[in-house]
Amino acid sequence: ARKHGYKLKQRKTLPDDDEIGILDLERDGDDGHVAMVFNGSVYDPACGLIYTDVAAYLMVKNWTVKGFIWRDE
Repeated sequence: ARKHGYKLKQRKTLPDDDEIGILDLERDGDDGHVAMVFNGSVYDPACGLIYTDVAAYLMVKNWTVKGFIWRDE
């Protein structure tokens, strides 16, 4: 995104239901992971599945949110 001139913002809280961005995730014994968030749903590129609830995704996959990254308009 920065390469194309977009500014990014990051915070350590979960996204609101109407936000679009990237979840930066972590869990014990893992190198970390990222997943796309859009309008309250999560797309996990590792498994190709879409979860319609962010909290359920985090619980099922045992991830902790390290940060939420989105494009500053």
